[in-house]
Amino acid sequence: MASSELTQLVTDRDNLRAAIRSGVFQCSVDSQATTFANMRDMRSLLNDLERQIAKIVGVAERKPRVVSIQMIRGV
Repeated sequence: MASSELTQLVTDRDNLRAAIRSGVFQCSVDSQATTFANMRDMRSLLNDLERQIAKIVGVAERKPRVVSIQMIRGV
């Protein structure tokens, strides 16, 4: 993926973050003004953009860690 595409994704992410912080349901995404129906849609797109950026820069997605604890009573 070209550097300009990464730059565009980062710009879109930053615009979306700013819109979420201010509570506005409209922002510029993919060089187009976009109006969202609800905050859930905005957060979903933000997560998607962050995943795409992480793939490009080589940051592996973190998987949830499962920890198992075994309790043993004293004898």
